[in-house]
Amino acid sequence: MYDLEGIISDIFGDPVYGILNLCRILCFLEEEIVASKEEGGFWGVNNLPKKYRGLISKALDVYTGKVEGAKWDKEKLQEFADYMVSRINKK
Repeated sequence: MYDLEGIISDIFGDPVYGILNLCRILCFLEEEIVASKEEGGFWGVNNLPKKYRGLISKALDVYTGKVEGAKWDKEKLQEFADYMVSRINKK
């Protein structure tokens, strides 16, 4: 939670970090599980709306080295960040 503001303000600068950490935060708040970035991403793929699965999967692929670099849709990143902050703030 301490990093939440920084994650949101830098979602375009470091999308992989932002996406996976937002998943980790929500995973902790909903499941009381302290997850790694990778585990948080897998949790997100399995528990968040389908429309965000591709975005999270891309972040996981970059994070695990399956893909080198990636192009990110800023609108989708912002929509995801807004959605996650809304859910996190409800907890």
